[in-house]
Amino acid sequence: MGVNYAEMPAGSMPINKNGTTYYLSRNTWFRPASGANGIYCQVVPAP
Repeated sequence: MGVNYAEMPAGSMPINKNGTTYYLSRNTWFRPASGANGIYCQVVPAP
């Protein structure tokens, strides 16, 4: 958790939970976030 990636892993599936879009790749959940260098993906706990 808390690991950041520059881009979403290939084959990630978008899933909408409570109005927030998460992405699931294998058993890892990601959420897009923005920072000083633009958009990145952050590993988050399962919603």
